[in-house]
Amino acid sequence: TASRLGTAWSVEGAPALPDGVYTARAEQSDVLNDVGVSAPSTFTIDTTAPDTAVSSGPSGPTNDPTPEFAFQSADAAGFLCRLNAAGQAESSAFVDCASPYKAGALADGAYVFEVAAVDGVGNQDQSPANRSFSVDTAAPQTNITVGPGDTTTGSATFVFSSGDAVGFECRVDAGSWEACVSPESFSGLTLGTHRFEVRGSDAAGNVETTPAGWTWRVLGSGGTIPG
Repeated sequence: TASRLGTAWSVEGAPALPDGVYTARAEQSDVLNDVGVSAPSTFTIDTTAPDTAVSSGPSGPTNDPTPEFAFQSADAAGFLCRLNAAGQAESSAFVDCASPYKAGALADGAYVFEVAAVDGVGNQDQSPANRSFSVDTAAPQTNITVGPGDTTTGSATFVFSSGDAVGFECRVDAGSWEACVSPESFSGLTLGTHRFEVRGSDAAGNVETTPAGWTWRVLGSGGTIPG
């Protein structure tokens, strides 16, 4: 349909045009049937929202309180991001951002990062890409619950545990740290004082900086054990 406003004419396309590239021209004639054609006007119809993907960044536990996320989209002219505590997705609005996006210092807890691409004509990804993660900067604490007292035997067994640890390392007499599990046993110990140490590591990568320790003595046969 065409309408006239003063000397300007407008045309509304019908039916709706599918996505694609189009060229429009206007043709006009006067009372003498002289015909003129306007310069072409090329335009693009794009109603398809872009798709967004997060290519890197934490997913699950991390001990980095300032995590960084990289993301991409084949059709994006820009991006919108938001970062919220888990369960509070509506607590903050999307804001302009660019890849990589680095979060400010976060307290320990669970979070959700979301990012939506926006294309050159304003279509926005309505299903933003997201990453759920948790910040954990606290190292686990290990407790030794069973260990030897002074003894005349050259062997020892230790039982230990930690509520947050997913793995342990042990050593005796300041030797090298080696992976271990509870209970951990040692044999062939020489006479004298010995010290056992164990440290835990959690899923976020935190390693215990103050290992649990246990000191005891191996005495010679016929020696007196105090107490």
